[in-house]
Amino acid sequence: MRRADQAEQRARTAEGHAREVQLRVAAAESGKHQAELDAARAREETKRYQIIAETAERELRRVQADMRRVEQLRQEAEDKASEARDLARKSQQTLREFQARQEGREEGRRLEATRRYNDGHAEGFEEGRTEGYSSGRSEGYNAGRLFGFEEGRKVGWNEGYDEGLQKGREEERERALDSFDRFIDSEIGRGADVNRASGTVVVGRSHILPPTPMSPSVGARRKGAKVLPRLPLSAFTPPNTGTSDSFPGPLSPSTLIPEEIVDVYSAGDLSKWKEEAARGIGEKGKGVVLSLSGKGFVEAEKELESIASAANVSVVAVLVPILDPGNEGNFIPPPYLGSKSTSGPVLVPSVVFKKSDPKLKKALHWALLEGYTINIDVQCDIRATEGGWDELEDLLASLEDPTTPKKHYANIIVSNILPPPDELSLPIVKLLTHPSYRNYQAHTAALSLYANVFVSYLPPAWGVPTPSPDAPKDRTEWKKRIKMYISPAVEAFGFQRIVFGSSPSTAAQATSNVSDWYELARESFAELGIEQDAIDAVFAGNARRLFS
Repeated sequence: MRRADQAEQRARTAEGHAREVQLRVAAAESGKHQAELDAARAREETKRYQIIAETAERELRRVQADMRRVEQLRQEAEDKASEARDLARKSQQTLREFQARQEGREEGRRLEATRRYNDGHAEGFEEGRTEGYSSGRSEGYNAGRLFGFEEGRKVGWNEGYDEGLQKGREEERERALDSFDRFIDSEIGRGADVNRASGTVVVGRSHILPPTPMSPSVGARRKGAKVLPRLPLSAFTPPNTGTSDSFPGPLSPSTLIPEEIVDVYSAGDLSKWKEEAARGIGEKGKGVVLSLSGKGFVEAEKELESIASAANVSVVAVLVPILDPGNEGNFIPPPYLGSKSTSGPVLVPSVVFKKSDPKLKKALHWALLEGYTINIDVQCDIRATEGGWDELEDLLASLEDPTTPKKHYANIIVSNILPPPDELSLPIVKLLTHPSYRNYQAHTAALSLYANVFVSYLPPAWGVPTPSPDAPKDRTEWKKRIKMYISPAVEAFGFQRIVFGSSPSTAAQATSNVSDWYELARESFAELGIEQDAIDAVFAGNARRLFS
């Protein structure tokens, strides 16, 4: 029994082990099946990710192709824009050259017509004067000579006859008195007292013999000389020159003196300006514009406070910096230009222009929109090539941008171009055909097309100080050269858009005396043959209109 129980027990144990093994096998089979499912799912996922990666790669290649195409289109657009800018620049240059040629032709025709008119007028005047003078002098001389001869003969005959008759009578009377004295002496002795001076004879102091009376016929004939009209000596004497006093020449430049002077550019030191201006400008100086260019915002603000505290009525305006030299960042308006003041001197934002700069353009555009008159001190190279002139014109064109919705009506003063920088070693004869002078003529005419642009008439940067009156030869040379530059400027801007300044630009590093430059500038301007109102406008009127 025991063995049977043990066998049964072993059988049950074996069955339990078999069931356990079966369970383990079933679990293994289930795990295997699950693993196969996971593997299949993983393979599906991998395949799907491969498909996604291939799709992304294709999309990337497509985007890269689109980017290359867009880049090519952008490059083509930039090339076309560059070509368009070049074409526009060439068109503007061609237009300026055409306008300059047209103006040159018009000026040449006008000068030629004026010259021919003057030559014809002078020749006609001389021919008419010669012909009229010869015939008139011949006829007048002959007629006057005959008339004078006849009248002179009559007068001379009458005066000579009466004088001779009177003299003969006096001589005969003297001889008669002498004979009578001798007769008395021989007859009655020496008792007679003869008074020949009175024409009486006293005999024995008791008998008076009166002088012999004049014959009535002689008195009736003495009527005196006839008063004849006198002819001027010029009727018989030719004039010394080809013109007479009825045709006076042009006024001397020394007589064209402005009634008052407003100086639009002084280098900041008012006491020095007054000292130098005392000799030439003197009491005619009614106003001055001080320049604070080159100073920082803080220093300029201190200077403005000192000027305001001094309350000097002669300071009509102050050129103040609009860009701080110590600030390299974005443009920030200076505090003293935050709001326009109605009291004190007028503030004029000023910049030194050396090259095109977006920050500078932004600052000037802001000032113009705020209603400020601005000053542009040109220090770029405007002599060697046309690049400097083109940059200046581009700057002015950018300030007049037609795409800007808000327009400005402020004025612009351009300094250091009248007269422009030059070399005195270049003779005036060669300067007439030099490219720099031709560029100056053409671009001055182009700048004048901006109706709100004024030019300041300042001492030039020619490498030497302005000559004093003690150097007449140098002053003559300077006047010739200055007049060459003034003429195109007056032709382009007229007398209404030129203002006088006595000091050179602070950035030009030139030296000049206020009175020396004033006298030289005034004489050069006056020798152009202008009128009084024109010189008054240049030296005072235009400045008052700018800063009023």
